[in-house]
Amino acid sequence: MNMEITESGSDQADICTDHVRRNDPDRYLCAMFTPAHARSALMSIYAFNIELAMVRERVNEQLLGEMRFQWWRDQIGSSYAGSVRPEGTAGAVYDFIRQYDPPREYFDTLIDSRTRDLSDDLFEDLIAFEKYCCDSTAPLIQLSFVPLAFQADVPIALQAGHEAIPDSIARSVGTAWAIAGLIRAIPVHAAHGRCMIPLSLMNRHGLTRETVFLDQARPHLKLIVEELTTLAENHLNSARAQAQTVNAALFSGFLPLVMANFYLSTIRKSGFDPFHTRVQQPNRAARALRLLYASWRKRC
Repeated sequence: MNMEITESGSDQADICTDHVRRNDPDRYLCAMFTPAHARSALMSIYAFNIELAMVRERVNEQLLGEMRFQWWRDQIGSSYAGSVRPEGTAGAVYDFIRQYDPPREYFDTLIDSRTRDLSDDLFEDLIAFEKYCCDSTAPLIQLSFVPLAFQADVPIALQAGHEAIPDSIARSVGTAWAIAGLIRAIPVHAAHGRCMIPLSLMNRHGLTRETVFLDQARPHLKLIVEELTTLAENHLNSARAQAQTVNAALFSGFLPLVMANFYLSTIRKSGFDPFHTRVQQPNRAARALRLLYASWRKRC
């Protein structure tokens, strides 16, 4: 593995850090509680994730979005092949790949999952919904453990094609994180005519994508949010139980679990109302204290 980071790479790390701070404050905060040696690497993959998540809002035609995702596939392929280092976020991702040689499938799954964002089609059921939540987040969880494991000299993480943590843990944490995020994003989606709620859940409550966000449908929407919250909490409980078996040096990689739990708890305390002020404007100090306390105890 190539341990050299160029001066250009160092500059890009600063750019990525600022990008994450502005556009993904939750992951930025989690990264601040990780060992300093891993932060720049984490910022590079978090910035990459932001670029994927923003494709939909940056294009006005589906074809242009598909072209952008293909561009990223090509960049990832070139990085593994050791081609000329690109600029921007792609350059930081290049450095990450050349230094750690993580399984390429993590990047491919993230890109493939995000292509669904270009469509307004509804999820047919919870199975499709959970798959999207998992595929769009779990690989990022796995990638975030790679620099932590590398520096901690956890042998399995040094072998290309192997996982730093069990896949089941990453899937559980990632799915819970994504569900919490989608619940909190309901007001934004409603304002833009977008619906990420599974069709099967709406059908059960006699709702459609045209009526689910109406004021008179709020009691039914709360019931749907309660079911999704419980689903996410079940994933967190599963991950928490398995996390006890993971090398203690990797603990900071579980901070997204702490953050997801904070948001799910807030949603539950707010009566499962995604429009509640407490859900949309969470207590920043309480959020940071949760992470600080978990980091001190080394327990999630």
